[in-house]
Amino acid sequence: MMILQLLARTGTSMTVGAITDQLDVGQSTISHHLAKLAEVRFVLVDRVGTTSQWRINESCLSAFPSAVEVVMDSKTTTKEL
Repeated sequence: MMILQLLARTGTSMTVGAITDQLDVGQSTISHHLAKLAEVRFVLVDRVGTTSQWRINESCLSAFPSAVEVVMDSKTTTKEL
């Protein structure tokens, strides 16, 4: 939930490193969770050269309004949002 909330609140795509900088979670854990979220299409990835830019799938959030409430209202531990 922390990853989804961060991506939804920033409204922009982010690298794994940028997400890791914002959340108190290791890079391998972030990568693992992003892969799982991508499997179910809650996040999308744009490849720019060798960099992966992760972003929230807005279509998914609009299709599941209750998920939006959970993502936007959940309490997370972030350095800054």
